[in-house]
Amino acid sequence: MGAKSISPANPALIAQVAAGIVAAGPDAVFYGGATQSGAGLLKAELVKRGYTGPFVGGDGIEGDPAFVEQAGVDAASNTFASLAAPDLSTFTSGAAAQFVRDYHARYPGQYLDGYDAKAFDAAMVLITAIKHLIGAGRGVTRAALLEQVQHIKYAGVTGPINFDSYGDITQGIFSIYEVQDGMWFYQKEASA
Repeated sequence: MGAKSISPANPALIAQVAAGIVAAGPDAVFYGGATQSGAGLLKAELVKRGYTGPFVGGDGIEGDPAFVEQAGVDAASNTFASLAAPDLSTFTSGAAAQFVRDYHARYPGQYLDGYDAKAFDAAMVLITAIKHLIGAGRGVTRAALLEQVQHIKYAGVTGPINFDSYGDITQGIFSIYEVQDGMWFYQKEASA
């Protein structure tokens, strides 16, 4: 069927897209948007039309209770989403657990997720690279910092951090979530 766009303001279009998807008989439906764009409405319409396969999305729907509200508890089942970060429930020992404790002590009641931990690690990688440059008596320039980060090996709260020749992190982690009984639950971690 390819890619289609929907809008929560256009229920007729959502119904039309859902009908086309069901007619195509896919093994799975991937939704590349956010709940606010009508993800739950599309899932509800798919189920209404007989679709029973998995509905898969990314961080635009992951953990969002509004997705379940839009779809309805029953229709929301068999929905999966990924987050390009570790789930904090896996932070049970060492620096990772200390990071969570320190964050909650410093910012009580504030939401914390895996992206926050990745942002902390990213900042620490840059700080460490700057320290290395200063310690070596080198100037902290954009070029020098890029070169330093390219070769850094850092033990972050999200795990070991280093980069390949393209500048991509070598140990990418994704957390997989599923809606069960109207609630999002962490299922497992996958590596990229």
